[in-house]
Amino acid sequence: MVNMSRLSYKVAIVPGASKGIGGGIATALAAEGARVAVNYSSDREGAERVAQAITDNGGEAVRSITDNPSAFVVVLTEPAVLN
Repeated sequence: MVNMSRLSYKVAIVPGASKGIGGGIATALAAEGARVAVNYSSDREGAERVAQAITDNGGEAVRSITDNPSAFVVVLTEPAVLN
């Protein structure tokens, strides 16, 4: 299935995405077609749940652990990383 939503071919890095508002933002961005980096600093299980929910709904997500999400911009802009 090809998703041609308004955020197709975009990558979103969402700090604090393992729960709460960050998890909701990550899920919403994925629903609009963005590839999402679910960033977390300590709640790995929460990040896994959010990433799994995104992929279960047809989206693309990876988990990233860091307190500096900008470190992932170069890596995640390459589509092959998420395929």
